[in-house]
Amino acid sequence: MTKRLFFKSILLIAISWTTTTLCAKGEKSSAADSLPCLTARIDSFFERQRSAHMEKLWLHLDKPYYAAGDEMWFKAYLVDAVNHCSDTLSNFIYVDLIGRKGEIVFSKKVKRDRYGFTNNFIIPATFPTGDYTLRAYTGWMLNFDPAFFFQKNIPIGNPIADQIDAEISYTDLSAAKKQAVVRFRDENDRPYSDINIQFKIFDRNGKRLSSGQQRSSATGSIFAELPVISACEGGRIDLEIDNDRMYYKRTFFFPGSFSPFGIQFFPEGGDLIAGQPQRIAFKGESSDGSPISFSGTVFGSNGDTVARIVSEHDGMGVFTMSPQSGQDYRAEVTASDGRKLRTQLPTVKEDGYAIVVSQSPREIRYKIAAAPGSTCDSMTLVTHVRGICTAIVSVDSGNLIGGWPTDSLPEGILHLILLDARGKPRSERLVFVSHPHQREVWSIAPDKPKYGRREQVHVRIALTDANAIPLEADCSVSVTDSNSVKPDSLSDNIRSNLLLSSDLKGHVENPGYYFLNDAPDTRRRLDMVMMTNGWRRFDLNKINDTARFRPTQPVERDLFISGHVKWIVGMKAKNAPVIAVSSGKNGIISQSVKTDKKGDFRIGGLEFHDTAKFFVYSQTAKGKPMQGIEIDSYYSRPGFERMHPFTERTSEQKKEQEIYLENAKEKYYIEGGKKIYYLKGAVVRGIDKRRPRISVQGTLYDSARLSMFKPIPLPHFMARTFQMNTRTGMRSPTFYSQYNGFTTRDASYVKIDHNGQALVVEAVLKPEAELQRRARAVGAEICKMAGYAESVQFYCPIYSLPQMRESEKPDVRTTVYWNPTLKIGSDGTGDIYFYTDDNDSPRYDIAIEGVTRDGKPCKYWGRLQ
Repeated sequence: MTKRLFFKSILLIAISWTTTTLCAKGEKSSAADSLPCLTARIDSFFERQRSAHMEKLWLHLDKPYYAAGDEMWFKAYLVDAVNHCSDTLSNFIYVDLIGRKGEIVFSKKVKRDRYGFTNNFIIPATFPTGDYTLRAYTGWMLNFDPAFFFQKNIPIGNPIADQIDAEISYTDLSAAKKQAVVRFRDENDRPYSDINIQFKIFDRNGKRLSSGQQRSSATGSIFAELPVISACEGGRIDLEIDNDRMYYKRTFFFPGSFSPFGIQFFPEGGDLIAGQPQRIAFKGESSDGSPISFSGTVFGSNGDTVARIVSEHDGMGVFTMSPQSGQDYRAEVTASDGRKLRTQLPTVKEDGYAIVVSQSPREIRYKIAAAPGSTCDSMTLVTHVRGICTAIVSVDSGNLIGGWPTDSLPEGILHLILLDARGKPRSERLVFVSHPHQREVWSIAPDKPKYGRREQVHVRIALTDANAIPLEADCSVSVTDSNSVKPDSLSDNIRSNLLLSSDLKGHVENPGYYFLNDAPDTRRRLDMVMMTNGWRRFDLNKINDTARFRPTQPVERDLFISGHVKWIVGMKAKNAPVIAVSSGKNGIISQSVKTDKKGDFRIGGLEFHDTAKFFVYSQTAKGKPMQGIEIDSYYSRPGFERMHPFTERTSEQKKEQEIYLENAKEKYYIEGGKKIYYLKGAVVRGIDKRRPRISVQGTLYDSARLSMFKPIPLPHFMARTFQMNTRTGMRSPTFYSQYNGFTTRDASYVKIDHNGQALVVEAVLKPEAELQRRARAVGAEICKMAGYAESVQFYCPIYSLPQMRESEKPDVRTTVYWNPTLKIGSDGTGDIYFYTDDNDSPRYDIAIEGVTRDGKPCKYWGRLQ
């Protein structure tokens, strides 16, 4: 490089650095210079978001519901949150099945292989009937809002162990006294009459509200009087039959209609501004997020009727009004079940702005509306789709209208933000950009027009874009018996999730509905979703925050142990050897590394299944132990917060699932399953018996919360906690000397509560804590690590073998074929092969989900005769 070129490069770097620094510091500039300065900050903001490498996760399941004795098969699609490509950094995912009370029922850690992330959960025959939530996330996703985790609610029934069929209904909720009516029937639909049934009613926090017992009526029913409905919100009723002939237990959770409902109003653009006609979207929902249908009237403070409103779709609707200065507006509404509510609309603002949008299939137009006292000079309109900045437009009084062709924008949620000269957001609007005419085209071609029992089926699958150009894609395919498994076309799928629901704050009811067609009604209702939900991934209020993203959890590319070695009086032990040894069902694992100049180490590339305990130690060149080793604690299981309400199933859905459960029961016994009986005392409760009880004023730190802190001696933590929770004085760590040698990582729980007037701080140690303390005494640590689940393969019978074809064992599969590794090649084709079951005229549904090589979600559903 010549000197001249070298100094020119240095000059350009200096100019660039100076401009960025001045913009970041918010230096005053003229109006002409403000747009380049703000543009630099906007570009920097989006670059910081992209550099965080946020991830999205979607799980394709073989069925929408399951039964005890089934296998729940899944394929996970882990993609970049911006471009939806599969070249993500994480190589492991965590999948949990969670009960209605928030307890972890099953959990697996799945490693990426050459086909992606695939595995299953085996549902035992004793599994209790109920509603469950499937949750999935990566270790890297723990750095962000848990709202980004995958969640899906799944009903699971048990036709094997439930000798009793129980169903619940409720008397009129508007009546003075409200009752839960529970009816019990046997397997032949005959009522269980004159049997003693105990019941307990709990609130959402597990506090018992009432209890009692009754003998069932001639119809097999009991009538449990409910406390105040508001107290039952999110609660449940536990029922138990315990006599010489049987033991039965069942829990029913109260429906969303028990929850108080609310109405929210969302002026287009954010604020209700005076003197401007505005569209106002509204949404009615229970406190659990389920939609409420209602009608009502909007009044001004002078008592005049402003508008009559009726929810149009899933509790949502839109009306138009012209807010007047000095007026307060209220709405009086009546829900479909008769409940009434009075609520206020947002306050009218004398100054403010609103982005007003009109949309057609070909174009998106916007207009900047302002209150009479506001000017639009020196403002900037920014638009982006998933963090991909699509426009930065200077706005002034002569430039208030604009737009873009729909085809010029990526498919997904377009976020419009109006910024003032300081970069502060003044108005926001979401618009969904839809490209139905650009979506993929599927061709599903069976090799025969009709099939008989136990015949081989060959299906050629072809995938192209709208211009008939072959597409390459990573897919999964499920073939189910259409007589027993009914698809849910309205529920979330890979397209609706990646393009819509994963980028919105709050619950979206039936997101698949908005992708069924491109009819005007569907587009209008989708815009209601845009107006009543908030963007959550990118907060432009942080546009002036130049701090770099600093993750607390590293990318999990492999299984590893990391930490820090300390030398005498806490000095950094550089180049110290660190050895990790484990022996167990994974065999003997031994690896060693040396610390870096800071005393840090990382032992990577470990390979083991399930769980393994490692003895980690370090020593000097003379063979003496170091002062101590600190093991990093990553990927602690996060707390659970349900994002989607459990919706009440329609009578048609209940009938469909009853048919499925009958088929599942037949399949279970054909495959050699034995009759299941519940025994008292053998019921799995999913409760940690070591968990201390606390009062309402108490605080309980569990291992998940404790892992959020840097490990410190347990006596110091307890003394510090005592000091933070009392004003009566200090307490020395020596007061808790019985916990000497233990750290916060050794505690399952730390309880802070009052015993009368005295504050009590107690700890419950983990079972292995004493062994850990002894290891620590010789400068070592015992590290318990979660390995990954072994790979599994879906069983599909091969009837080309004579002994299989002539077998008398009936074939009553509900999932006839599951392939999580379907690859659509560069020529746009792929093939699947499977055998039909014992139905003489089989009817199957085929469902395919996947992601193309360039990050476009693709989906197909159809019927094979």
